[in-house]
Amino acid sequence: MDNYKSDLSDEMFDKIQKIEVGIRGRYMRVSAHTEALLVKNLILLHEEKCVKYKLTIPINLRGIMFDHKISMLQSYLKRQHKDLYKQYEKLFDHLIAFKKVRNNMAHSYFTWDKNDLTYVTVWELQLDVEPHFYKDVKYTFNELNQTFKDLVAPITSDLNNLTHHLAVRLKPVLPYMFDEEDDVQPPPENLQAQL
Repeated sequence: MDNYKSDLSDEMFDKIQKIEVGIRGRYMRVSAHTEALLVKNLILLHEEKCVKYKLTIPINLRGIMFDHKISMLQSYLKRQHKDLYKQYEKLFDHLIAFKKVRNNMAHSYFTWDKNDLTYVTVWELQLDVEPHFYKDVKYTFNELNQTFKDLVAPITSDLNNLTHHLAVRLKPVLPYMFDEEDDVQPPPENLQAQL
């Protein structure tokens, strides 16, 4: 990593920036939708618990990171709906795999070879070892696209279906961030194509 020094022309900088924003934005767009569904499911399950045990404790998701929302949903679902947990158990493996790549796309430094824009070098922080360090990993656009498709397809389908199952089963009474019609209708068949 070269401390942000650049010998790129304005035109080349703009071209690279457009490509990079497209790559990062694609992951962030799906991430935002995924996180909204995680939160919606957490609210549904929390409401169920409050109704069942006559509790008035609001759920506090302030400051809760993406990976903690995944583990919270996994825990709530396992405890409150074992059948749905069993049915969607693999979803959590997919979410964890997506989280790792999503974090790289959101937080890692990218470097480019202005003479070959068919690949990007992503400086990935290695957290599994001490001391932590950055490792340069080269990705072609085809690899990035295939990784995106492989990660997003099962998450989109399973998380939408889980949300639908919970909404139909629980018949929520609290207002939510999505239209009620979205809660009672099955997810569209071509949702993956819409992304």
